[in-house]
Amino acid sequence: MIRNKTISDITYDYSHHKQLIERLQTELDKLPYGSLQSKICRGKVRYYHYIPSESSQIPGKLIYINANNEALIAALARRKFIELSIESLNHNIEILQHALNGYSIYDPEEVRQRMPKAYKGIECCYPTDAIERNNPSTWANEPYEKNPLWPDALKHKSHNGIPVRSKSEAMIASQLELYNIPYRYEQRLEIADHIFYPDFTILNPEDNQIIYWEHFGLMDHEDYEKSVESKMNAYHSAGIFQWDNLITTFETRRRPLDSQKVRRVIKAILLQETI
Repeated sequence: MIRNKTISDITYDYSHHKQLIERLQTELDKLPYGSLQSKICRGKVRYYHYIPSESSQIPGKLIYINANNEALIAALARRKFIELSIESLNHNIEILQHALNGYSIYDPEEVRQRMPKAYKGIECCYPTDAIERNNPSTWANEPYEKNPLWPDALKHKSHNGIPVRSKSEAMIASQLELYNIPYRYEQRLEIADHIFYPDFTILNPEDNQIIYWEHFGLMDHEDYEKSVESKMNAYHSAGIFQWDNLITTFETRRRPLDSQKVRRVIKAILLQETI
């Protein structure tokens, strides 16, 4: 089956729109009810707070807002912005849902199976019909040797339920899953008689090359920083170089990892898109 970036992006946007609507709705519920109206009086703008009536038989209220009450004016403006944003987001969600329901990922084998009986047994599906040498889904689900150390530390889970050791790793794993990028978590890697377990071993969907992703989340600690340097030297000795076949992300208490940064890395390095 051919992995398709379009459907991955649609899936991401759909999920992101849903989350954004939820956050905006929470904020909307805390803002003052009603809308903002204005009139020009003697060359100056006068603002009014319009509060609609719950009954069609009773007119709404139009209350003058004192010029010093900038907070109410700003809150009503924010309310209108959120209302229009939710309207746009819901419109997009409806379109994205139609796309997800109607889009079929191209699978050469599925096409071959649909061919009429007269064509059975005739080879017509050539390797060039596929853009990948390995099936990413098969690779991701194959058994591999995992890190046996500290299994009790696997307390966090990715979007698809893969247990990992930190919230940041769960964030990275979830984003990889969102973009349908196959990975293995903490797969054994032997370098010069030393055993490592990179956070993520990734099958790059663009060229079927293996890429490693290490997230270093305790860069505030001197001993941890030294261990990072040692690991990077070992990787270099094995031909694993940063931004070639190694992705690295870093985190401190002051500069935590965020999903937007993870997304930018995935799009720039793994999907090779301009961002």
